[in-house]
Amino acid sequence: MYGRMYGMGSRQIKERSAELLELVGLSDRSRDKLSTYSKGMLQRFGLAQALLPNPRLLVLDEPSSGLDPVGMVQVREAIRRIVGQGTTVFLSSHFLFEVQQVADEITIINHGRSFASGTVEEVTKRFSSKALIEVELAEASPKALEALQVLPFVGGVETSGRKISIRLKTSDDVRMEISQVLTSSGAVVISITYSGQSLEDAFVALVARVVSLGAV
Repeated sequence: MYGRMYGMGSRQIKERSAELLELVGLSDRSRDKLSTYSKGMLQRFGLAQALLPNPRLLVLDEPSSGLDPVGMVQVREAIRRIVGQGTTVFLSSHFLFEVQQVADEITIINHGRSFASGTVEEVTKRFSSKALIEVELAEASPKALEALQVLPFVGGVETSGRKISIRLKTSDDVRMEISQVLTSSGAVVISITYSGQSLEDAFVALVARVVSLGAV
């Protein structure tokens, strides 16, 4: 019925439907009634339905709203596949982790006004707090701490036994430089992890800035 609304022929509808059910991961349920679908499956089916006439642009408003974690992952994967097929997707969502996972370009809107636009990396670097590096050494090393504290991009160092937390003054991933300094000081690095900024951090920081300026 939906295909006929767009003037599609029966053969075209059948071929396109099979292609889209494969795209959203529902080929194995193609003969089942929709009443037997979970909410996540219904969301994916809705994506397939919207894609039936092969639109160049797809607008999605809170596509993961009300879904359980499994359903959210399924819809997110379906969106990635849709984009991979060449369709442009406009996604409106309050689930910022979801946006960070799927979006190439983002715009943050507050009270109808656009306050930031760019890639996820650009926006998070611009507005979120500085990054953190966590290091685990084979054994505690006072010389390693001294070497870290004189680095120009290190804002602070905290220790707990063999573990070191390094607050950075930069948003860059400087694990290589940290590792080289620690090794040169005689320390043995077991692991080193970088906690970059999240889109949620950037959003909270931006909203706080807007409030402080009285722009809301």
